[in-house]
Amino acid sequence: MIQPHVITLGTAGGPKVWTDCPGRTGISTAVVVGDRHYVVDAGYGTGQQMAAAGLDPARWGGLFITHLHSDHVADLPALMLFSPYHLACLLYTSPSPRDL
Repeated sequence: MIQPHVITLGTAGGPKVWTDCPGRTGISTAVVVGDRHYVVDAGYGTGQQMAAAGLDPARWGGLFITHLHSDHVADLPALMLFSPYHLACLLYTSPSPRDL
């Protein structure tokens, strides 16, 4: 059995696109537990990074969005519309201040 582990998919924060750091992509982390992986945030390039990390689309357990800043959700539309990573479950882990 695979031990639970974390894969950093992207670490580039802020609203800009990081053109001065080749290969650096937006904020996203995969947590692998057993045969499933869960992704936290979907910054720019998340889908490509998931594929590069060898994460099987059929094993995607869910997506957690920490908050709705652009650097955390930039790839969300692409993941929803064009990727093999079908969103079976979309979870928001923190409410909007308006919802409190």
